[in-house]
Amino acid sequence: MEIDNKYIDLNNSTASMMIRIGRYKGLLEKLVADPNFGELVDAINSNNVALIGDKSHAIKGMAGNLGLTALYESAVSVMNAAREGKSVLELNQKYLEEKEKTFIIIDHYLKEH
Repeated sequence: MEIDNKYIDLNNSTASMMIRIGRYKGLLEKLVADPNFGELVDAINSNNVALIGDKSHAIKGMAGNLGLTALYESAVSVMNAAREGKSVLELNQKYLEEKEKTFIIIDHYLKEH
């Protein structure tokens, strides 16, 4: 399976973090188990703007560091909307789609390598 750099930018991520592929895989495994993803959805559903900002910021950082571009961009959109006091409900669907696609690709990558 060819990996689209929009979802996992493996070469740039491992080079910028100066880590080996094995360590990167371990970080991906930790990422998919991170509670911030579920907590962000809960915060959106309860319209907790402060928590939306915190959780989307955490996800943005993780996704950015690991080169998960689509997830990073989606988290940035949610974070900015929350900080600007805008509704994030419509962005929630896009975020969930990008998260799901990214997690599927991560799962395939981890199984194949």
